[in-house]
Amino acid sequence: MARKGDSGAHLQSYTLMEPESDSALVRSIYYGKIGKEKTERLLERHGREGSFLLRDSESLQGIYCLCVRKTPYVHTYRIHHSFEGWTLQLSPGQMLQCFGTLEKLIESCRAGVAADSIPPLTHPLDKTQLRDERLQSVFHLWSLPFSLSPFLFPALFISPFLSLSLRLNKIP
Repeated sequence: MARKGDSGAHLQSYTLMEPESDSALVRSIYYGKIGKEKTERLLERHGREGSFLLRDSESLQGIYCLCVRKTPYVHTYRIHHSFEGWTLQLSPGQMLQCFGTLEKLIESCRAGVAADSIPPLTHPLDKTQLRDERLQSVFHLWSLPFSLSPFLFPALFISPFLSLSLRLNKIP
């Protein structure tokens, strides 16, 4: 997917802060230091129209990026924190009103405060659900009947025995 909306005037952040830890929404969508390409892959593979996540800016320390999937693009908006609160940069020089918390900013965007400027934020891309999805696929592999497993995945079963055999026979 292509990126759109990731250019503009760079504002300095007053303080370097992690997203507030008491907000379940922010914790669930905050992916930390992931790049633009990984963000696009995540939103493309696991998201749908209106899916969004929060990540650290690659180019500006202390700035966050709100990334929203609106096919065929992933739109990226910078979030700044100052002594006044949290604000979203809609375009160069155009900022959304200040909010006391990052969660309030995101929730107001979800409610349509900036509906004419940003795509709808309808589906938070919850990283805990992605982890559960990956774990479920691994557990599904081990839930196969044991008698079939060596035929479907022989390397998983042969490798430990071969290693043990080499150690017992001390073959160099």
